[in-house]
Amino acid sequence: MKPFLLASTLLLFSALTYGQTDTYDLSSYKLPDFKRQALDTRFSLDGASSMQKSPDWTNYDQQNYNSFGGNLQANYWIYENSAKLQRGLNAGFNISGDAYSYDYKDYQTDKHKYFSNQLYVNTSNRIYFADRMFYGIDGSYKHAQDFSKWDYDYTATSYTSSTKNNIIRESVYVPLKFGVGRIEEVQDARHAIYIYDELAKVSRTGAKTHADIEQLATLISELKNQRSLDARLKRIAELESVDSFLVANNFITASDGRYFATLVDMWDFGNQPMRQSGTRYAAIIAPGVNYQSQKGKEENPSSTTDYDLNVFLPTIAAGGEVVYEKPMSLSWQNSIYGNAMVNYGLGKTKDNINDVEADIKVPFYQLNFSQTFGYYPNTRTSIYLGYALNFKQHFDKSDDNGDIMSFEGKGLRGATNIGINYYFSPQLRLAFTDQLSYVWQDSDDHVNFTYGDMYGQNILSYFNDGTYITKNFQHNFNLSLVYSFF
Repeated sequence: MKPFLLASTLLLFSALTYGQTDTYDLSSYKLPDFKRQALDTRFSLDGASSMQKSPDWTNYDQQNYNSFGGNLQANYWIYENSAKLQRGLNAGFNISGDAYSYDYKDYQTDKHKYFSNQLYVNTSNRIYFADRMFYGIDGSYKHAQDFSKWDYDYTATSYTSSTKNNIIRESVYVPLKFGVGRIEEVQDARHAIYIYDELAKVSRTGAKTHADIEQLATLISELKNQRSLDARLKRIAELESVDSFLVANNFITASDGRYFATLVDMWDFGNQPMRQSGTRYAAIIAPGVNYQSQKGKEENPSSTTDYDLNVFLPTIAAGGEVVYEKPMSLSWQNSIYGNAMVNYGLGKTKDNINDVEADIKVPFYQLNFSQTFGYYPNTRTSIYLGYALNFKQHFDKSDDNGDIMSFEGKGLRGATNIGINYYFSPQLRLAFTDQLSYVWQDSDDHVNFTYGDMYGQNILSYFNDGTYITKNFQHNFNLSLVYSFF
């Protein structure tokens, strides 16, 4: 009787613990204190095409647009997490070049060559002072310089002209936040499950409890927190630590070549991509400054015109945001972001050649919402499906004398996107994104609104857009090779 009871007990325990990795809730994992960093480089090719409806008062009713280009980007980020502080820094540069063509049906053809370089630094700081309540002081700096040339060919009159531009933009914002909630990274728990599951598939370990998962995940977090100048020696030390943990807890049934090959493969590929869990709400007030210098020349068969314009635009934005991250399962992630902002810009523009100044007033409000579903079928592939909705309402504060420049109108943008990453090695991956978007805009002013820009950092692009649209259907794609140094 006793052997039967013992066998029944062991059978019941096995039934309860088998497949525990499938039922583990990633949201339950709590990170130890850590500090991590990464440096990525990216080379990409991109393109876009669109067909858009023009206002009734133009000489054309339809505009077709095509572009193709590429860019080189480097990005460094560092993130620190503790019970009292979450701090991040993201900095990098981007160099890009593109060629555009615009076809205004039976009226005009434009060709555009464009080169740009950008530098950016973004910081985030959340200090927790009472349970899950926090205050934060973020920072954002962006520098961009654009060189462009436009060639215009008016089909109906055989008239040609060209324009050259050199535009420099600078923006600085300091968002102040007060809120409640917390978002944690939980990919180390997913990494632990990958290791256990793959070892179980080759019969080198048995079923694991949730406690076993969290013990290994905690070890992984601690190992990734350690810094070393020699990546090879660091990897050897990490594998030795994981192997010692598995052996010391009698988790391994055979320490042979198959075991070590599986462990190495899962250690190298099982730590991607980032997974997060939690909800965070924040009230925001964000003062900032935008500056732009635009110099150029317009040439046609009968004349040449130089221009030199400066825009200085301090702004203030206030509103709220919500961030939601939920691992729905080991293979699926749900990410939601939304904000509602009221923005006001008050500044000056100056025509340096003609010595003419004008005030600028740009009041508007905006609503932004996006949702992305992540799917991770294996350790080498990640797929993202998402959509976004953006609404913007501008209010006209210009005067009858033309001394105050302002914009009026409203616009709505909807977009869907897909992204796919495939890892050739732990450092090298192929990334592809594809987006379809539709913009509807109702405005009497000759400007195109930007969307999803919660602080107003892209507002000065209103002054440089060469065309104005009311309806726009656009397709964009990007194909990139990304290499991570660490």
